[in-house]
Amino acid sequence: MSGAKREIKLKKGVNKLSEKETYTARLTGQYTLDYDQVLDEVIGRGFLNISKPMLKMILEHTLDTMVSNTLKDGNSRRLGDYFMLQLEVKGGFDSPDDQFDANRHKLALKLRPLKAMKRKPGRDDLKVYNRNAGPAVSINRIYSVSTPGNDTLVFGDDIVLEGENLFLLDDPTEVQDSLTIGYYTQRLRGPIVCEASGGAGMVSDGGRRITIPWAPTIGESIKINWDRADPAKNASVAVMVALRSRGGVPTAKLQLHRARAFFDTWHEKYPKYKVADMDWAGL
Repeated sequence: MSGAKREIKLKKGVNKLSEKETYTARLTGQYTLDYDQVLDEVIGRGFLNISKPMLKMILEHTLDTMVSNTLKDGNSRRLGDYFMLQLEVKGGFDSPDDQFDANRHKLALKLRPLKAMKRKPGRDDLKVYNRNAGPAVSINRIYSVSTPGNDTLVFGDDIVLEGENLFLLDDPTEVQDSLTIGYYTQRLRGPIVCEASGGAGMVSDGGRRITIPWAPTIGESIKINWDRADPAKNASVAVMVALRSRGGVPTAKLQLHRARAFFDTWHEKYPKYKVADMDWAGL
């Protein structure tokens, strides 16, 4: 059994002692299990012949007793190898004989993790990865060649992606760069999907632009699916592209970025419709 995989994102850190750039990581997509969910997990392991209300009562009574008695007598209390509950004094003192002053100092409970809380992930525990290792790939704009100033697309026009490190490597490695296009019409629930071939030949301006030719991509797919996608019978709604790229570095990890846009004729008919309102599917 292998552990779950979670993505990390890196943020530039501050290191005043060195000019070298440093980065800190955080897990993405985290959420907090509530009290009942945690208790369900405990009961679900099947080791305890005990009800959830009884388990909850025992846990709360144990912790409440530890807190109350520590606040009463100041002694630390240890719960196995999991944690130590203790008091600490907060606030600074002016001299060796300075007295505790409730206006300047306070006692506070502190939870100190012990050995069991410091266990490191094992073979079957959580694994993390950085999706954006390598040059950062980004798609900033999508537009038609004939209307670079518009956010909507012209049917039949080549499509342009603008951004950074928009490379499509053609090297025959196990991980392949790709550009997939989904063409959406008014009647079809899902997109007509096609793959753009040509790779590096579509890339220009040092990886800042990819030009997707209409005829051999969307145009060809429409011909194959003409009965379903005939623009005269089935209004062209939108296009979504999914770019999987290593940013031009063969050893970098594959990054996935998407861009979406409506066709101008359809959007003129429904000007209040937003990209976020579209029921996107596939890709």
